[in-house]
Amino acid sequence: MASYIAEQVGGDLYEIIPEVPYPEDYNETGDIAKAERDENNRPTIANLPDSIEQYDTIVVGYPIWWHTAP
Repeated sequence: MASYIAEQVGGDLYEIIPEVPYPEDYNETGDIAKAERDENNRPTIANLPDSIEQYDTIVVGYPIWWHTAP
């Protein structure tokens, strides 16, 4: 969906990557995500851009886990 939106509006894509990668195992990742949700904790982002000044609009897409937004 992100690629489609970027193509339609001529935008850039940027993947938000956590400093500590999530495990490959689905259940382990789910356990971590649930703890982050319950503790209102957000992982540190590893690859923050130097600036976002050149953008007028930023669209953020993310998965919905347990029917709640992060």
